[in-house]
Amino acid sequence: MWSKARTPPCNSPFSQNGFLPAFPVTITSRAAYPGGSLPRSSRPGPDPPEPPVYSPILLDRAVHPRNTGPLPGATHAGEARFERCGDRMRLEFLVMDGRVREARGQAFGCGAAVAAASVATELLQGLTVTEARNLDAFQLDRALGGVPPAKRHALLMVLQCLAEALGPRIGATPPREKPLQTNPQ
Repeated sequence: MWSKARTPPCNSPFSQNGFLPAFPVTITSRAAYPGGSLPRSSRPGPDPPEPPVYSPILLDRAVHPRNTGPLPGATHAGEARFERCGDRMRLEFLVMDGRVREARGQAFGCGAAVAAASVATELLQGLTVTEARNLDAFQLDRALGGVPPAKRHALLMVLQCLAEALGPRIGATPPREKPLQTNPQ
């Protein structure tokens, strides 16, 4: 018969029941790999989604929005919703002599939507109605210091509010009155 030789007790945190395991164990630090994570072959399941990385400007505007609340005496207003996540935005404008004299906004939803409304109100003040109409998503994105792809709906909500309040962009195709018919009769 085989006799089991006992090994002396071990106080290592990697021991099982006070004894070292019979097979060699290699412990590798996460810092040994680029990005600080284990190689893909050693992790079960799909990669977790990366958290959105917000710019300092976007974070500041999300936490401390400017020009919020209703605008008394507003001459133009536009609203937008993003149904997928429930974000809502309303921008109000005081237009005098063809210029946006004052703009205020209210956004309920993600931080990117709140920040986009805040930045838009500052960008639009003092612009002519034509210039305000031609504001695009790239200008908003630059003013916010970059918006993660998953949060770019906030930029589109601002543009939707502008189109509803001041009219569509110059050169934009007007909305169709009737939906396309697939089976003409």
